Amino acid sequence: VAAIDLGFVLFCAAKGGGTAAEKALSLLICALTLVILASAFWRMWLYIAAYGLSLLRVMTLWAMAFILLSLALASVKILRPGFKFWPCFAALGLYGWVLFNAAGVDARIADYNVDAYLSGKLGSVDTAYLANLSPACIPALERLYEAEGGDGLRRSIDGLRADGPDSWIEWSLPLEKYTG
Repeated sequence: VAAIDLGFVLFCAAKGGGTAAEKALSLLICALTLVILASAFWRMWLYIAAYGLSLLRVMTLWAMAFILLSLALASVKILRPGFKFWPCFAALGLYGWVLFNAAGVDARIADYNVDAYLSGKLGSVDTAYLANLSPACIPALERLYEAEGGDGLRRSIDGLRADGPDSWIEWSLPLEKYTG
């Protein structure tokens, strides 16, 4: 829905949208799309609070942030027709994706889930899921092992340490630190 709204608003801004009424209606569409986005964020936050973070949930949050900033760019385009939307949109997407990948998402997911579990905010933590992400999860899993113990968890940690990447596609910046 946000993509349709964004496309519609940009089409109107490019093919007309010069009157105050047209600008007001386009901005109203952007505002209503923000309401939809806020509702989606709230529901995602409820999922995270109940079940913890996952890669899919983090990517969804990233997409929501991208949509929010895209709507802000579209609003600027509505108010200032000479604004170059597409170069800014492309830069936003590229820089956002690079930052997303540089953030060490697997480690952040593991840290959040383990910390939330140890503090009592989560009822359980899916150690099998975390052990399948990457070796960047090892510090969080070790914290969990120190607090809870368990042979299965120890085997998961040892397996993460022993398994190197199968190819260069699986390599990441913190990998060397955990696999030695």
